[in-house]
Amino acid sequence: MPKAVFWYGVFCFLAALLNLALLGISVWFVARHDVLANEYVSSRLVLSVGLLCGPLSLAMVVLNLWLGLTKRLKNAWSIHLGNIAVGIMTLFLLPIGVPLLIAWFRPEVRAYYAGLEN
Repeated sequence: MPKAVFWYGVFCFLAALLNLALLGISVWFVARHDVLANEYVSSRLVLSVGLLCGPLSLAMVVLNLWLGLTKRLKNAWSIHLGNIAVGIMTLFLLPIGVPLLIAWFRPEVRAYYAGLEN
């Protein structure tokens, strides 16, 4: 197994933790939207942000945990590549995501997902 595959598992775990934190913040926004509102931000806006980000972050937690645990599926290399690209968009995952993205294009990683390497 190439080292990039191991680091991808770490990347997925960190992404799941980040999205779990976002889920907690979303629940807090929904529960405390009246208290968090002020003269610039309405209570409805805080509630809407919480209701929008909550399900999305929950879906990303499940997706990242699933992708981190299932390594070798058909077309998995491209699915994992898309997950790396989405994760790089956050500053938190940028330091691990850029080297991982570079390593992801190495021939040994592609061969691993093509089933040519055990």
